[in-house]
Amino acid sequence: GISKYDPDKIKFQHYANDRRHPEALRGNLVWALYEDSHGMLWIGVEGGGLNTLDRNTGKFRVYQHDAHNPASISSNTVMAICEDAAGTLWVGTRAGLNLFNRETGTFSLYLHEPDSSTGMMVDPVRALYADPDGSLWFSSRGLNKLAPETGELIRFTNEPGNPKSLSSNGIQAIVGDERGYLWIATGKGGLNRFDKKTATFTRFMHDPENPNSISMNYVLSLCQASSGALWVGTFNGLNRFDPGTGEFRVFTTRNGLPNNVIYGVLCDAAGNLWASSNRGLTRLNPITGEVKNYTIDDGLQSSEFNGGAYFKSKSGEMFFGGVNGFNAFHPDSVRDNPYIPPVVITTVKRFDERIRPPGDGASPVEFSYKDDFVSFEFAALDYTNPEKNQYAYRLEGLREDWIYCGNQRYATFTNLKPGRYVFRVKGSNNDGIWNEAGAALEFIVTPPFWQTWWFRWLSVAIGLTSFLLFFRFLSAKQKAKAELDRKFAELKLQALRAQMNPHFIFNTINSIQYYISSNEQKAAHQYLSKFAKLMRMTLDNSEKSMLTVQDELDALKLYLELESLRFEGKFTYELDVDPKIDVHNTEIPALLIQPFVENAIQHGLRFKRTKGALSIQLKAADRAIICLIEDNGIGIEKALELKSKQNGQHKSAGMKVTRERLETLNALKRNGRSIEIIDLSKRKGSTQGTRVKIVIPVEG
Repeated sequence: GISKYDPDKIKFQHYANDRRHPEALRGNLVWALYEDSHGMLWIGVEGGGLNTLDRNTGKFRVYQHDAHNPASISSNTVMAICEDAAGTLWVGTRAGLNLFNRETGTFSLYLHEPDSSTGMMVDPVRALYADPDGSLWFSSRGLNKLAPETGELIRFTNEPGNPKSLSSNGIQAIVGDERGYLWIATGKGGLNRFDKKTATFTRFMHDPENPNSISMNYVLSLCQASSGALWVGTFNGLNRFDPGTGEFRVFTTRNGLPNNVIYGVLCDAAGNLWASSNRGLTRLNPITGEVKNYTIDDGLQSSEFNGGAYFKSKSGEMFFGGVNGFNAFHPDSVRDNPYIPPVVITTVKRFDERIRPPGDGASPVEFSYKDDFVSFEFAALDYTNPEKNQYAYRLEGLREDWIYCGNQRYATFTNLKPGRYVFRVKGSNNDGIWNEAGAALEFIVTPPFWQTWWFRWLSVAIGLTSFLLFFRFLSAKQKAKAELDRKFAELKLQALRAQMNPHFIFNTINSIQYYISSNEQKAAHQYLSKFAKLMRMTLDNSEKSMLTVQDELDALKLYLELESLRFEGKFTYELDVDPKIDVHNTEIPALLIQPFVENAIQHGLRFKRTKGALSIQLKAADRAIICLIEDNGIGIEKALELKSKQNGQHKSAGMKVTRERLETLNALKRNGRSIEIIDLSKRKGSTQGTRVKIVIPVEG
């Protein structure tokens, strides 16, 4: 058949066990990787022995334990490999330390001998470090130093109570720095720095109270950077350690790492960090913080890698091993896919119903407010590794921030409020190259009819119309009531006027009767003549509720003449009218002033022993005429005293009737002013008499 190779997709060379080929890697669980000075790659495999790869032929050669051959490797599980300055290859296995002789292809095992000065133990050796001074450092129940030429072995272990001893005997990795220190990763005691001159350890352990301490005490891997910083992989993130300040800075999944278990860490020539974990391989730029994660789809052996299985060759090539073989790559050859993929919205749905998106220039998609479930499907059109394409979306009108959804190719919204929205989506290719323009789709969620603009305007119009109709109804009702009140007041005035006219006639007839009884025929005739003239005038105005000021004054003058005749000149009178008053056009209630004039004569001047004086003044005021009637009679108090002695005499109703007429008239005109009567005899410095002030409302 035909196989397709895509260099943009497969970035890492993968070596794995293939049972069809006996010269392939013997096993897939890789624990150790090392390239020696001859360019040979050595691989330690779980149960598969020591494997070596000829990079020129691509063939593997395997060295395995043979119980019948003491010169074979001591265990088929190889956990650490290194080459010392002399070119000797050292192999750490699950059953001790082995020295490999390239010429003979045989192994020498350093066994534990109770009586031996070396005190070597046949225990797992997980970490090896070849010191430039020729010594070999390795882990086996502590830290061990071996002098290959003499075979002398010195062991350093944890000493309880001694803070300068090794913090834990379980060692995962050993590296040296330019200053001659050894850095030791332990399984429980954090990071240790060993000073070979003083043979003391300095511990760097996690402190929950110190955010600048190491993130966890379970340390898996170490890498010395050219900058002098030490990178420390733990079970809880990747730490950058500054030996100068003693402070750690941690990178975790919060910074973009796919997983916090860092099995291996290497530095490339560009300053980037490469870290293996339980979820693939990561490239980290420590300056910018940019993270790039690689997965099986990029050619990785698996998502899961192994502790100790990481190595960088002198050429810069990197090797990482895991549960399905190992990967080899040059960091500068791992290039990102530069293609910016077009992004399209493929499907729009309401519930499970598909809606075809409109083309350019088409009207927006419409949803009803009843459509509680709206979804969009989209795609970035790059097929290098579509499972790794990334997406982000936002819904303008609902929220403005982008929602990054990984490789999920759909977005769902529920219970959207009525309104206009724009759905935007952007995407990237498999290497995170984004199309920031993306794609957009405008849509509308139509409201229920009671939330539409026309319904709102209709509601406002109906409300305003109802209000206006109600207002008109109230206005009409108020006008009708006012009209009824006016008619009622007018009827009341007519009734009061009807009472007033007989009262005046009664008093006048009394005067005529007096003259006749006194046998004063001439006076009676003169009086009767004037009375007849006054009656004609009264009859002429009897149907009128209002008279002009002039007509009222004419009647008043006749009345005064009659009274003057009756009392035979016992008093004088003066009638003064303000010229501002238009006496011919201004109307006032008929016979309104006469009762007060009559009262002044009958009760004030009548009983005065000397000549009396009566003053009547009309003054113009704001929408009214003020009538002042003043006499120099006996005063109110004296008049009441005399009145009480005349119980059998007729009691005048004129004042009472006129007062009621004025009050009714003021109520009709909405005027609170009426009548004010002042007893002048009670005022200091005054003689006697009465003043009546009448406020007569007129049309403005």
